[in-house]
Amino acid sequence: MLHLMNSTMMPQPGVYYCNKVSRTKFVKTFNELKDSGWKSYIGYPQLAKLLFDLLKVEIKVSREITRLKDGDVILAARLPYRVDPGEKGNRKHGSKITDYEFFVVGYSKK
Repeated sequence: MLHLMNSTMMPQPGVYYCNKVSRTKFVKTFNELKDSGWKSYIGYPQLAKLLFDLLKVEIKVSREITRLKDGDVILAARLPYRVDPGEKGNRKHGSKITDYEFFVVGYSKK
């Protein structure tokens, strides 16, 4: 299963392999893995819109708890800096896809 996230967090115990990738590799990985099932955990409408433009699929805004299974992959698009909590969701932060860094994260229960 593929999980789209807006951070590179570790939502549960296990082993994570995190690699920073280019935007092109992010899209390629999404396209290679999406048919095995995917879910959005993107919490901000602005990023959901940017990813819609990039990936050409509807991105649901969701703040559900991420539940991973052994072998799952996370694709994360995140800002390279912390945003003040009072400014989260402010349009000045992350208004362009070039504002983001991209990661492919592999998960193992072991």
